[in-house]
Amino acid sequence: MKKMSVIISLLLIFASSLAFSQTQEPANRKQTRKADRQKEREYMAKITKTMIDNHQFVLEADYIHGVMGNLIPVNSMFNFIMIDTTKATLQIGSWSGTGFGGTGTITIDGNVTQYKFTKTEKKLFNAYNLNITVFSPVGTYYINMYVTDDGQADATISGNTAGQLTYTGKIFPLSVSRVYKGVPRY
Repeated sequence: MKKMSVIISLLLIFASSLAFSQTQEPANRKQTRKADRQKEREYMAKITKTMIDNHQFVLEADYIHGVMGNLIPVNSMFNFIMIDTTKATLQIGSWSGTGFGGTGTITIDGNVTQYKFTKTEKKLFNAYNLNITVFSPVGTYYINMYVTDDGQADATISGNTAGQLTYTGKIFPLSVSRVYKGVPRY
């Protein structure tokens, strides 16, 4: 009888310690994931700040808002805004057909004549408002861009003529961007 009670008590102790260790593990895993996400946010914020400060980034568009406000999914490889210190490239295109750029794209190269940004600090994240003026052989384009710390961006392009186009996507450093630049028409 004593042996049986000792065995049962040992089994209960073992079972309770096993249950306790299983309840602690998910909490630690949750805290680890939360810490990893925070480190990733801080890293992305640092990269975004560096890209904006150095005037070197590419906004790869996932969506374009047309004149009527329609949200059109696009290929980010052909639809982008590239800023490289004093040079800029604006491109819009598609896979179908051939266009001016040989790939169904319209590509405009120009010089950045004005680059201003302000940083907006919020409780949960920071954001940047950029105002960029690009002078090209086709005309002058004004780019108003809103970029969050994690690199999400909206850029509205307007020019000398009526209408505007809005790119929605993410910004990347020039070294990791995967865009295909078509041949400029002008």
